[in-house]
Amino acid sequence: MSVQKIMNQLLLFILIIVALLILNYPILLNADFFIHYDELAQGVSALNLFRGGPLLFYYPSTEKFSYHGILQGLFAIPFFKLIGVSALAYKLPAVLFYAMHTWCTCWVAGKINPKTPFLVGLLMVFCSKGMSFIVTHTWTNGLLLFLGSLSLVIFVECYTSKKNIHLKVFFLSTTLGLSIYAYTYSIIYVATILLIFI
Repeated sequence: MSVQKIMNQLLLFILIIVALLILNYPILLNADFFIHYDELAQGVSALNLFRGGPLLFYYPSTEKFSYHGILQGLFAIPFFKLIGVSALAYKLPAVLFYAMHTWCTCWVAGKINPKTPFLVGLLMVFCSKGMSFIVTHTWTNGLLLFLGSLSLVIFVECYTSKKNIHLKVFFLSTTLGLSIYAYTYSIIYVATILLIFI
């Protein structure tokens, strides 16, 4: 990939982030009022890690089991360092996850039909209220959207070019494994991608 193409893709990604921040700024500016109770509980675990608490791999659960990995909370730690400990710092990874999901979906759409990425990106940025909720809440859903889209991008790369296939299969397996760790029920789309891959 040429430097010009990389710069174009980076610019597109930054434009997606800026558009999502502008469209969702009322919720992000008032993040303290729009934080959900599940988000708050998971944010406290991430904050404890940030402050040097014991390392944990799954969010604590009132049941005897937990199926949520702490991966999305780890992405909030750089924002805690950058802008301080706040609800906004915990919500910003969700915007990044959705922006990466949008970029990956546009890329896949461009592989199918080169005329569609702009329309797909436009429809995803100006999304429904339900998707806007995912953009502004750091839950596992946003992370899974991104990991699912990234898996699809890597899968398309494996399918279209046999060059460095071992490396591509490794990254595909790593992405699928991370998605299972982040949320156990993602095994459903992981199984679908593996079935198509086989």
